[in-house]
Amino acid sequence: MSFFESVRLALARHPVGVHCLAPSAAASELASAEQRVGTFPSDDYREFLSTWNGGAMFHESLTLLPASSLSRLSPERIQIGECSDGQIFLDGQGRVRVMDEEEPDPLTAGSDFSTWIDVVMAREALLIDRDGEFRDVFDEEDGVLKTEVRRKRAQLGRKRDRGASLYPLELAELALEDGDDEQALQLLSEAVEHDPQAGPAWELLAALYRQSEELELAHDAYLRAASATPSETLRAMRLLEAAQLQPLHAQALVEAATMADPGLPERLLTQAREHLTKHDVEEAKQLQAKLQLLATHQRLPSDVTPEVERIEKDLRSRDALRVL
Repeated sequence: MSFFESVRLALARHPVGVHCLAPSAAASELASAEQRVGTFPSDDYREFLSTWNGGAMFHESLTLLPASSLSRLSPERIQIGECSDGQIFLDGQGRVRVMDEEEPDPLTAGSDFSTWIDVVMAREALLIDRDGEFRDVFDEEDGVLKTEVRRKRAQLGRKRDRGASLYPLELAELALEDGDDEQALQLLSEAVEHDPQAGPAWELLAALYRQSEELELAHDAYLRAASATPSETLRAMRLLEAAQLQPLHAQALVEAATMADPGLPERLLTQAREHLTKHDVEEAKQLQAKLQLLATHQRLPSDVTPEVERIEKDLRSRDALRVL
């Protein structure tokens, strides 16, 4: 099959308007982009721009930036577009990484660009018929993809690219929805084996280990999750989770958490208040436990301490009322 045949087939198969890709980038445009963001870590991505200089496909569920709009957000990340799974980046090894804006926790969606684009073409094709209309794939109640469609998309991605962590993670989440913790554990282990920087998979693994009382494994998984994310907020929260499981290392982990996110105490306090306002007592208790951990290790600012004590009294009062 010729290079990017999956894209060519999609363009030929669907009516005008479903896909809108720009003509090839000129050599001067590519040279200018590489001067600005550095040499592309992926020859196949450069070849793609030489064929189609960005654009949108599948009614804009996939958008790819033109060479002139590429930006390097970090030494290891060049943003190249956006898709239904999140923002799209190329890392230093030429892998395609996706990251949800609200949860800045990158996952590998493609071992390389050409493999990723083939997988995306196949996954999106499950949603749209030959006339360019959406199939009956969305749940009428909440408007999200039906479970069976989510499963097919995840299975397809996992089958075509074993080096990507996104797809076994999707399958693991479905397994958990089905109550199959053992299957979820196997899929998450596969995800982190192929992508040791898969923070969300490590975090979910940690929660499963914690649930089964395998506290040392949970502690280690939280640490791996913390080291994997570029988000200071997520890193701090995961370090606190690890600290709660290993008292001997708690002091160092609490210090590392507050150094990663100096605003952590105030953020936890705000979240605890919000959950109490919503009468979500269990979530408030979990946040309060983290605040108490900070207090135990002298990492709670003096102006926050009285409010933390008030929340503690409030939670005790609510527990007492429930008993009555």
